[in-house]
Amino acid sequence: MPQADPVTGKLPRRTVLLAGLLTAPFLLAGRRGGNAAVAKQQSVVALDWGLAETLTALGVTPVALPEVNNYRQLVDPHLSSAVLDVGLRIEPNFEAIERSNPDLIVVNPGYVNFAERLERVAPIKSFAVFDGNSTPFDNASRVLNELAVTTGREAQAQIYLEESITLLEGLAGVSGNLQGKPIYLITIVDERHIMVHGSNSLFQHSLDVAGLRNAWNRPGNLWGYSNIGFDGLVGEQEALVINLGPIPDRVREGLAASRLWNSLSFVTGGRFHSIASLWTFGGLPSAMRFTTALTEIIRGVNG
Repeated sequence: MPQADPVTGKLPRRTVLLAGLLTAPFLLAGRRGGNAAVAKQQSVVALDWGLAETLTALGVTPVALPEVNNYRQLVDPHLSSAVLDVGLRIEPNFEAIERSNPDLIVVNPGYVNFAERLERVAPIKSFAVFDGNSTPFDNASRVLNELAVTTGREAQAQIYLEESITLLEGLAGVSGNLQGKPIYLITIVDERHIMVHGSNSLFQHSLDVAGLRNAWNRPGNLWGYSNIGFDGLVGEQEALVINLGPIPDRVREGLAASRLWNSLSFVTGGRFHSIASLWTFGGLPSAMRFTTALTEIIRGVNG
């Protein structure tokens, strides 16, 4: 196990930053055994996209999930064509769920009102990444463990966690002279409005690992974001700005013609970057896709 500094009593900075993942394999090791019954539950419906991508990372392709086409655009373009679409995330099609004949249905706590109807189809289990308690990153790591135990995929989880540590360590190694650089993480809504991702977003951990400073250093809502206008990004004139997720063509055209947009310092200074496909309310796989993309952006900025 990592050793604390004999003078300060503190763990090394990198150990602290990676702690959620470094401890995860030990959590798995402590929970092996006694799961033979649930290990057979391989036919899983995932009504939450973050849970769906986490299952996929463990080698379990959900038999069904909501809004399949949008999922392919925002989360995983390689999703199997065999996955059944079960309607909207906010209003799933129960008949379609039943047709998928699942052994298990996984949901987030927002599906509590549907629990009774879903339980008529198959057992349900709820997993929370965004709960307002622990950080989303730590929760995402925990959820990966819990899904691994539920589906008998502990070995796959161990491999995925080790790969995640490697990605984070790679990010930590490239920041160089960008240490302390302010950065805004945003999602463009339209020509005037954005979601800005704060200190309680899924991606804050990766910023910490990179040594970057979240220029919107305040918590957002339960999902880690605040709704603001573009004029809210003027507080840090030298900040990098990264858009998370696709920008609709209509909005992109509007921005190109916008005086406000073209006057913003990060636009005129060439400090705007975009990650075209990213689910900001996802699980550990979304955090790792962001980590990989951020590593490449930093490499480009450092030249």
